[in-house]
Amino acid sequence: MGDPGYRTSDRRVIPWLLLGLVVLFGGMYVAACLYTSARLPRQTSVDGVDVGGMLPAGARRALTDDLGGRAAEPLVVSANGRRAALSPRAAGLRVDVAATVARLRPVRSWDPARLWGWLADRHERTAVVTLDRAALTRTVARLARRVDEPAVEGAVTFRHGRADARYPRAGTVVARAAAASVVRRSFLHVGSRDVVALPTRPDRSPISKDAVSRAMADVANPAVSAPLTLRLGHRSVRVDPEDYVAALSLEPVGSELRLRVDPRALLRRLHPALHRLTHTRHGRVSFDRRRLPSQLARAVTRTGPGRTVTLTSRAQGVGSARWSAR
Repeated sequence: MGDPGYRTSDRRVIPWLLLGLVVLFGGMYVAACLYTSARLPRQTSVDGVDVGGMLPAGARRALTDDLGGRAAEPLVVSANGRRAALSPRAAGLRVDVAATVARLRPVRSWDPARLWGWLADRHERTAVVTLDRAALTRTVARLARRVDEPAVEGAVTFRHGRADARYPRAGTVVARAAAASVVRRSFLHVGSRDVVALPTRPDRSPISKDAVSRAMADVANPAVSAPLTLRLGHRSVRVDPEDYVAALSLEPVGSELRLRVDPRALLRRLHPALHRLTHTRHGRVSFDRRRLPSQLARAVTRTGPGRTVTLTSRAQGVGSARWSAR
């Protein structure tokens, strides 16, 4: 039989061995927690850049080198079959490397689940991007103006005594707000050879083809079809369309074209005719010039006798004359 004293001493060692193991593994666990809390999770990448297990300073250098180069590359976009290069910096897009790393750094914790997650979990993150919305809006607007194919507006113009119709044609323009979102999402996520398609929308004239046809039939063609007659008592003078159409315009009001008469231009164009009417051997006759544009606007759309505008007048110094249309 063995020595009883030896067996007693052997049993006394076991608690010390267990305590040593606890201290050893506890120290290892504490060291692991401190190690992992100072570094980014082991399987971490930011927009394709591997920064797993790095200290924050090293991660910042790696991201600056890689993402900084990508952020400086022009973004090639296209719309309406045209391409253009867009500068991310000019568009107000920048990578905030410090904020990106700060978001990735784990919170210090003694939780075993946190330690296991640091080792086993995969973290794929995107960089923190700062955005100057005003700069992005301006950049997209400048770009859109280069590639837009705006609608041809329906219109009627007067020149050289005739009326010309311009019928509308639909176009396609960049959808500004949606395009800004696409540019923001594409930043850092497309290659230098990739082309980003910008969203577009149809662009249509508010003045339809039918509205142009109505304006031509109801206003423009009658206005240039025949002369007008200006009458003062027994005196009258004929004015051809060439004498007054420069003062006429058809301007959009909602979905229709409305006749507008420029008062100053009209008096300037009709000055020779008005001079002959108002200057007689008996003196000068005055009239209410403010009503002339509206009276002429009605007369030019009429036919026959309706194209005569009669001026009711009194001698200068007695009263004012007024225009009336028959």
